[in-house]
Amino acid sequence: MDFHRYDKFSADNMKRQSEDCLYLNVFSPYDHEDESKTFPIIVWIHGGSFLAGSADTGIDMETIARNIIFKGITFVTINYRLGPLGFINMQDGEKVEGNYGIWDQVMALQWIQANIKQFGGDPSRVTLMGESAGGAACSLLAVSPISEGLAHQAIIMSGSSTAGWAIHRHGVPAWSVENLVRYLRCEKSIASEYLSEMIGDEFTLEEISQKKCNDQIELLQCLTDDQTPNQQMNCLRKHLNFSSAIFRKSLAIEIRVSKMIVDGELVPISGVELIQNYARLPIMTGIARKEWAHKKPQFYNLHRKSTLTAREAGESVFRIIEGSFHDTSAVKLSNSTLHLLANASFVRYVDDPSNSFETSRVVSALQTMEADIEFVAPCQREINAYVQNNVTVYAYSFDYFPKSPIFEEEKKTFALFGKQPVTILRKDQSLKVSQGSLPFFNLKPVFNFITLSFSMEKKCKDRCFDPQPLAIYRKLEAFHGLDHAFIFSRGYSSNFEIRPFTKEDENMAKILTNMITNFAKNGDPSTKRFTWPPFTRSKSTEHVSINLPPKIIKGELHWPHPKFWNVEAELISRHASEGNIILDPDADLTNEERVQLSAYRRAWWALWLLVAVLAIIIWGIVIYAVVSKGSKPRSKPYDNIVITR
Repeated sequence: MDFHRYDKFSADNMKRQSEDCLYLNVFSPYDHEDESKTFPIIVWIHGGSFLAGSADTGIDMETIARNIIFKGITFVTINYRLGPLGFINMQDGEKVEGNYGIWDQVMALQWIQANIKQFGGDPSRVTLMGESAGGAACSLLAVSPISEGLAHQAIIMSGSSTAGWAIHRHGVPAWSVENLVRYLRCEKSIASEYLSEMIGDEFTLEEISQKKCNDQIELLQCLTDDQTPNQQMNCLRKHLNFSSAIFRKSLAIEIRVSKMIVDGELVPISGVELIQNYARLPIMTGIARKEWAHKKPQFYNLHRKSTLTAREAGESVFRIIEGSFHDTSAVKLSNSTLHLLANASFVRYVDDPSNSFETSRVVSALQTMEADIEFVAPCQREINAYVQNNVTVYAYSFDYFPKSPIFEEEKKTFALFGKQPVTILRKDQSLKVSQGSLPFFNLKPVFNFITLSFSMEKKCKDRCFDPQPLAIYRKLEAFHGLDHAFIFSRGYSSNFEIRPFTKEDENMAKILTNMITNFAKNGDPSTKRFTWPPFTRSKSTEHVSINLPPKIIKGELHWPHPKFWNVEAELISRHASEGNIILDPDADLTNEERVQLSAYRRAWWALWLLVAVLAIIIWGIVIYAVVSKGSKPRSKPYDNIVITR
């Protein structure tokens, strides 16, 4: 593997996707006094929404040697197929096929069992470790019947198989072969607003206009009407050109992240029942203080206003409920139930006695709410299921945030520089936001050309406005993936960097990696100076706040937020699914189905209107004919009628 010697950021690497990717990397210590000695193994499974990433994303070889390998650990990183290549699925009769990317991970674990001794690893002490989508994969592999015996512990970071974004739960899977084929054959169109977002962002108008329908480089000629799902799958595997960054991004935005699917084998069931029925391995699991704190206002389409109305804020809440929370449900919920949940969530997260809905405050509330739905509540659900099965769990919240600025990398295309993307580094100023104002960031564009390389820095006397700031909030907190920068590198991950990396940051890295390696070696993340208690079923439940210094916190993770989603919201959903909350006959329809129904209704009324008009015309013709006939001279008068009184 090419471990980015010159490029700390992995954006370019993440664009290279192919089924020829099944490689793994082994880094192992060496004991010159005992050459036969074997070491505990950590198997790293990278994240990236099952769409992007690689075995070397955000990893610095010198740092992992110091933080992991020199502490007596054999470290293995693996690749697996992503996006359509790894998570397309199909149903052939009663058999469901999919999860190819997860099967790749199983194959890597089997290879480790068969060969790792030759590299100094101990196959009887394998610890799975992953973050985000990689964490969800670890969460599954720790319980799947197929992977039994291939791993012995798991470190699950900011991901859970019980999350709605991890395993598909109801309806037709978005990444089914039938659905994907409809896009490839242009029977369904990618929403046009996504194209406008990408123009001037990563791609030029010329680049996008040169593509075929749905941003494809070329249309697949092997897809025909009479094919079976298996034949369609073979066509995609042999001929689908997935090298276009425009096509990949368009497709990912349109049909969302890749997901695992219940296949009855690798994934026997979904939801918390998966953990309750199959939990067996000790785990160390946790989340960041505010997982989505780095989400831009653009994610919520709120970046053009400094103040919102209550209605606008409520609509943003509903969109999160309709998307993120609905995905966690085992059944499709009615529209009225989703509105009920949105109202309860609005009161809990967004509503304010002062009726002030400044954008900064609303976005911060949405970030917290979405993080609770997608990370905090699923993590606590998983913890509870393990504890109920009397399996050891060490729970944590990563709360450390560096004092140094954080630079975010992004590539944009400007007309001035043609097709060459320009790298933008945004420097977070951590400014306090007053009402109606937005945070500002120093920009450091870096323009890289083949024959010329130079940098330009714009210095601001007061403030520089970035139209796409890193996020809108009053205070930055530990966000999704930040812990990665203290394990595998000196302050950088796939698209951000802490600069400078201070002595405090180094201390945090030392504490965190000691906890990880101790768990891999001993099954206990406690260090010499800190005892980490396992999470228990008693009233004195405890988890650890990973900070300087680390602290023991009573109760559940980020209580009471998980209780709301795992208990109250679940009760509302279950009550509604039993038919007790149905306010309108169209409530169980999706937005697309409601649009179609509305069109059918309009057509139905138009038909009846046409019938009525035709009836009136025919009736008029009949009346006219009768009247015309009676007024003609040939008509005989009835003068022979005698009336008697």
